[in-house]
Amino acid sequence: MLTVKKDNRVLNIDELEKVTFLEDGYDVVEIKDGEYVVVEPATNGRTYTIQEYKAVVAERDKALAERDKALAERDQALAERDQALAELDKLAKKSAKDDK
Repeated sequence: MLTVKKDNRVLNIDELEKVTFLEDGYDVVEIKDGEYVVVEPATNGRTYTIQEYKAVVAERDKALAERDKALAERDQALAERDQALAELDKLAKKSAKDDK
């Protein structure tokens, strides 16, 4: 028996009915920790061309590259901040030492 879900409707079906329900928009799900987890998403009978797939992959790769660049810039800014804080701390200790 398989469990399928579409919106708020959950059904237990036979393995032989799986393809039909996937084409009708039902996701195959499993219950984990009391929640439905999609094991096999429905495609509503839709297939994707190689061009569509490549376009999505290219878009994903571009987004990942932008994210990596932003993370590198953030890391650099954090390193500069830490260096400036260390210099300020050093100056504060020197100033406190000179005041004695």
